[in-house]
Amino acid sequence: MLLKIRFQSAGMIPPPFTHYYTLEAKSTAANALHIDFSITYTDREELDEEDITGEGFTLNDNFSWAGTLGRAWLLVVENLVEKTRLKPLREDELSEKDDFLEVTMATTGSNGKPPQPGTPTDADAFLYPVQELIQAIYEAGGKEKPFELSYLSYAQTGDRELHIQASFANRDVQVITVQNRQEKRKTMPWEALNPLMANVFAYDYNPEDGLAKPPKRDGHFLSIGTGVWFDISPLTEVYQALEKI
Repeated sequence: MLLKIRFQSAGMIPPPFTHYYTLEAKSTAANALHIDFSITYTDREELDEEDITGEGFTLNDNFSWAGTLGRAWLLVVENLVEKTRLKPLREDELSEKDDFLEVTMATTGSNGKPPQPGTPTDADAFLYPVQELIQAIYEAGGKEKPFELSYLSYAQTGDRELHIQASFANRDVQVITVQNRQEKRKTMPWEALNPLMANVFAYDYNPEDGLAKPPKRDGHFLSIGTGVWFDISPLTEVYQALEKI
């Protein structure tokens, strides 16, 4: 199995966001997925440092990594290759609003003919798992850490702690809950992570509103891996979703 991607963000995308990347993923004899990935951010020469860091970037966002991800990712990419349909890529018809997305792929049982590049008929459906794959690459390459979330609920009826660590590289979610001084550990289905993150990050969390430690008073408090705590008591949908885990 082979998957190759060449991507360039749309011409209308300004720096520091504009970028291009190449990604090659292929199956190995060890039932794993070999990755060769490189991303480059462009057109930043005229930007001040604050223009870049103020958007959440760093001055060294270019990144490349070659290595192996496990069987969980092999299955995901195999499924993506099986279900993706390509159409001819007509580069001369792309507008300033269109990303450049060239995909070449071959299944394990292909007839040996050289695979022909094209572009997915449904680019959004194709790119969603690819973005998760890139996040896994960042994690495996040491550029980013696994996603972490901690939630505390203080009430007269009892306190509750929830700690979640999601590893994109391993595609697993570990959950620890503490209630009445009893600790429980479990795993959460990977498919449940995205709806949870969409719920949590539907709101902006301003670091200036954060606390170094959660206050010892009734309420609902959230930390999203930065060590800063936010009072989410007014965000009913968020803490109710966390209470269900």
